Amino acid sequence: MKKAIFLDIDGTLFDYSTNSIPESSIKAIRMAKKNGHLIFICTGRGISEVGNDFSFLPLDGYILSCGANIFVHKKNIYTASFPQDALHYCVNFMKKHHIGFTLDGHSKSFLDGEAYDMFHSFKLEQANNNSELARALLNENKMFHFSSIKPIDYYSILKISLFSKDRKVCEELMQSLPNTITGFLNTSTSSLTHGEIMIDGITKATGIKKVLDYVRFPIEDSIAFGDSLNDIEMLKFSNIGVCMGNGDKEVKKVADFVTKSIDKNGLYYAFVKLKLL
Repeated sequence: MKKAIFLDIDGTLFDYSTNSIPESSIKAIRMAKKNGHLIFICTGRGISEVGNDFSFLPLDGYILSCGANIFVHKKNIYTASFPQDALHYCVNFMKKHHIGFTLDGHSKSFLDGEAYDMFHSFKLEQANNNSELARALLNENKMFHFSSIKPIDYYSILKISLFSKDRKVCEELMQSLPNTITGFLNTSTSSLTHGEIMIDGITKATGIKKVLDYVRFPIEDSIAFGDSLNDIEMLKFSNIGVCMGNGDKEVKKVADFVTKSIDKNGLYYAFVKLKLL
């Protein structure tokens, strides 16, 4: 029986400890595809953070920005838009309280100074410390400094990613969000707090439903893999929800199956257990 498989990226498919996708995961995806299963990325990342990084995998589509931007077989089947009053409220709050942020757009993203410097440092490693080349790589990924945003660009924003060393001020923002949007902060042992702010009512789960409707697949044939708080709804919505062994304890509570950690070939192990290979 063919299945529709939905994979989170960070902590599920992509291992930050090695800055790569485990070879066993690549093998599992390729084998599952040969067996006729449909395979989709389902991530909080915006399109600029995904780029062509996963184009070597036999994917059927992408659910991006926590369900706000969806592609199936390279066709854009759905795009939402962030409520403008709420967006400007968040931007003003984050600027005032020095919260680093990225505005994920339909085709490009805008990064405040801290976020831009952080991604620039990542690209520097790829560019052998060539700063000009690093900036070119950012532009190639459609990642631009917030200072370059134009009024019309605000209408293409889909989601906000944020980070700060001051968790208290991040909690203040979350508690004061307008009711048209919602958000969460990741639990972390590090000194940096990460969070996301999304359009209320749009999640990875609603993204999966739109994909299933589009490809005419029953919910009974869906399997979702994740590890972090923004994966909870899609794991509960899908027929089978799988949490990685390295996942958040709250995610493990709602999962139907907890596999091994990403660095222990967790994705491959789960594919075998679920008879996808």
